Amino acid sequence: MRAIGEFSDTQAPGKWTLAKRRLAALDAATARCVDFMSELDTSDAEQDMHEAALLQFFITERALPFLEFWENAVAAVDAGTALTINLGDIPRWTDE
Repeated sequence: MRAIGEFSDTQAPGKWTLAKRRLAALDAATARCVDFMSELDTSDAEQDMHEAALLQFFITERALPFLEFWENAVAAVDAGTALTINLGDIPRWTDE
């Protein structure tokens, strides 16, 4: 999130590329969380089931909307569309 905020107002191609790489890394980390959640789901341990439920909530309610928002924003900018983003437009990653 810090990288997006730091580099989203820039016209510098290098910083834009870095922001896109960090977004891709965040997407990959989310995919690893999905894989881990699947492993937890197959466990019979009660603690694992609770952890899987929490992770599923985070992924579906926070990570995926956040990633989709920024992936759409990046695609729009790459297509040449002028983009204005207000802080309230960005899906929340964490509670304040």
